[in-house]
Amino acid sequence: MKRKIIEITIIGSGHYAIDLISKEYTRNNNCVIKAVIANSYDKNKVENSPLKNVPFFKDLTEWKTKFGKADSNDLFDLCVHENSVLDIVKELVKTGAKNIILPKPLPLAKKSIDQLLTIQKEKNTNMFVASQWHYCDILDKTRLILNKLKKDNKLKKVTVDFSQTFSEEHLRKYSVVTALLPHMIQVLSKIGLDEFKITRNIEVNNSSSTNLEIKYKIDKPYPFEIKLMTDLKSKEKRRNLYAYDENGNILLSLTFSGNNMHKYPILYYNKRYFEAREHDLTKMVKEEIKSLIDNNKNKKVNKIMNLEDYLDIQKMLITINGKIQK
Repeated sequence: MKRKIIEITIIGSGHYAIDLISKEYTRNNNCVIKAVIANSYDKNKVENSPLKNVPFFKDLTEWKTKFGKADSNDLFDLCVHENSVLDIVKELVKTGAKNIILPKPLPLAKKSIDQLLTIQKEKNTNMFVASQWHYCDILDKTRLILNKLKKDNKLKKVTVDFSQTFSEEHLRKYSVVTALLPHMIQVLSKIGLDEFKITRNIEVNNSSSTNLEIKYKIDKPYPFEIKLMTDLKSKEKRRNLYAYDENGNILLSLTFSGNNMHKYPILYYNKRYFEAREHDLTKMVKEEIKSLIDNNKNKKVNKIMNLEDYLDIQKMLITINGKIQK
């Protein structure tokens, strides 16, 4: 019996498409990169990437002229910004696309999300969301520890800080909501601190177009506070999470950028270091491809981040964006 191979079409030609996700697809033996659809691209960057010998098409019309209708083996990965997602999905389903990976965040309008859900249902389409922290195994361990800390009434405050310098070019494409905040919200969801689903007491301090601080307090089972910070002009790159007790002592820490001793995200707890076993993007691609090969059986064990699974995170992002726009 011939082994099923998933054929990837990447839509977009930015850093994520060329430098990151294309390498992960190349490492996976169950898929091949079939094509790239992009209006333009940096030829020098492509020459030094896994996309060097992959055919490029300027639009979906050119792709269809070459390949015809999409089939069940085709997977389209949208490596684009959120404002173009809905239009691209509409065009993809017209050509028969059944498997689509959506970027994070999704469009920051409820109407657009509703349309995506309708398309998914009516066209019987698999829609995944490329939210890589959902696949980070060290966050599962963190969740267990935090659950115990909450049960023992020790957890009083959690801070998350994702900051770095964004170039002027990137700041024209990203906002303080769409840049790093989706990563933080996904982390909170994964580690069981997704109380943002039930609280309306969200305090948003948007001191500038590149700086954002968010606070919300939880009352049950006992009071504690969550604080998110992101600075897109920070001279220092930060990717960390700290949990504190009532005296301000650090109970645990998470570092997402690795360091000189550790390659992957690191959890520090009870005087011990724990490192993720696998890169989150590698795991994400592995699970997405496996789910398609297994005819989506993996969905039953909730390994895949489906569109429906991402809705609470997206709702939080839309709420925060709305508070900023007021």
